[in-house]
Amino acid sequence: MRTWGLALVVATVALANEPADFSRYQIIIDRSPFGAVTAAGVPDAQPNFAQRFQLVGLVTSNGSPSKVQAILLDRDANRSWFKAEGEWIKADGDPNDTGVKVVRIQDALTAKAKVVIQFGLETASLSFPERTAGPATAPVPGQPQPAPGAMPARPPFAGRIPFRRSN
Repeated sequence: MRTWGLALVVATVALANEPADFSRYQIIIDRSPFGAVTAAGVPDAQPNFAQRFQLVGLVTSNGSPSKVQAILLDRDANRSWFKAEGEWIKADGDPNDTGVKVVRIQDALTAKAKVVIQFGLETASLSFPERTAGPATAPVPGQPQPAPGAMPARPPFAGRIPFRRSN
């Protein structure tokens, strides 16, 4: 009995001193069954419900200038919503009812505005998409240039707008 105990202790000590060989687990690591490994400090990915929404703009309400509304685009339904804090993104009898609530609108007066939305217990924050500077176009010689900040000129309208009276 003592020899078995002594042999067990010797075998345990011998295995503890050997370096671990993890090459047999390489196939599991390659398949990444628990998702991709991300670096610390990288923002988390949006929950699935938030990927269908995009923050398009912020406006103040006509009734009270202090009430800020977020303009949210629902990409799946191809529909825009004007919602203030605490309002639900849903329509009565709408089969595309999302059940999403606008929880908070932060920094509405800055370019770094965020809208926090909630679906059940999950929350996500939406912000304006980053815009990259595009290539500058060279002015065409001989053509008048618009004043800085002016709206571009519309092409002349050629045609007639049909008018129909509905009953």
